[in-house]
Amino acid sequence: MTILLSALFTTAQAQTTGGHSNSFTCTPSADSTATNPGTTNMYIMAGTCPATIDPTTFTKLQTGLPAYCTGTDSGRSPGDTKSYVFTAVINNLESKPSNCVTAITPLVPPTKLNVVAGSSNSRSNISWTESADPNTTVTIKRAVSACGPSMNYLTVTTDAPAAGPFTDVNVTPGTTYCYQVYAVLGGVVSAGSAPFQFSSAQGSSAPPSGLILTVK
Repeated sequence: MTILLSALFTTAQAQTTGGHSNSFTCTPSADSTATNPGTTNMYIMAGTCPATIDPTTFTKLQTGLPAYCTGTDSGRSPGDTKSYVFTAVINNLESKPSNCVTAITPLVPPTKLNVVAGSSNSRSNISWTESADPNTTVTIKRAVSACGPSMNYLTVTTDAPAAGPFTDVNVTPGTTYCYQVYAVLGGVVSAGSAPFQFSSAQGSSAPPSGLILTVK
């Protein structure tokens, strides 16, 4: 009997306590039955999927997984690039590898971005909740417009502390800005936080001071 694993294959990435993991699902072998669904084996290699699958370049990572491939590869670091194939096993016979899928473990972005007025109309105070990944720095970007689908962001800083806060000292009074923050670790950049729109207060002219009256 020839065992064939269906080419249909989907994958999803998930964050787990204590580290990252890559989680997978796939379509069971066409030879699976209700009484004998079989199992699957997971194989892994570093880097992206090759054009031609050579089983000898993959290392067996897990065996005896359910037929529908609910495998999880845990403990990956942000930026790790790994490729995976699965095989079906029924009656001690193992199929050829499935199609290959590549998973790049993401860096968790900061959350709960907030921007409030600073000590003057030319400043804004920016705060956020730190990324779940430790030892990150934060890059802050802003656009001079209301938040929308197509933004022209410019970098404000690339080395804000992981837990914040940060003061933007180049704010023009009476101007609307859209901010986003990103976690950075070892050259890996997270997705952006949810954008936050901030409008600085309109500046006002201060009255003259230091008036001196001279009587002649």
